[in-house]
Amino acid sequence: MKNLIAVFTLFICSFVFPQKKLADVSLLTLEGNKVSTESITKNSVVVVALWSTKCPPCKKELNNINKIHEEWKMQTGVPFYAVSIDKKQDASKVVDMAKKSNWSFSVLLDQEKKLRKALGVWTVPLTLVIKNNKIVYRQIGYSNGAEKQLFKAIKKHTTNKKYASL
Repeated sequence: MKNLIAVFTLFICSFVFPQKKLADVSLLTLEGNKVSTESITKNSVVVVALWSTKCPPCKKELNNINKIHEEWKMQTGVPFYAVSIDKKQDASKVVDMAKKSNWSFSVLLDQEKKLRKALGVWTVPLTLVIKNNKIVYRQIGYSNGAEKQLFKAIKKHTTNKKYASL
């Protein structure tokens, strides 16, 4: 019984006290090249969104972000990465969706679920603002207009004071 309570407590704490540092794991580009999370977070602020082709709110979020992504990038310089958690056998679906949607941001693959496991992610969409490899903002799920709150978090944590006041 004590072990069950301890496991339950750790499970709950993973949600109450989210991981503050992004784990360094290998992901794949749509072309099949390896990229590490450490390399994509080398900028002071980045946005990472975990998603799946089977998740309608994920697709809606990414499509809505795509509509304003270029403006965000011009104003803040902050890169955006959409990380698919789909299985390896579904990689062609991810590639097809990214091309068909004409997304202007980078799409990466977490086929081995390394990032998902390191973050303790049970559901998507999950969108993170990462500053100096630390998670400073976490948005779970998606509802219309959530991208406005996300952009506020991006501006709040940008290192360029010119952009922070926008």
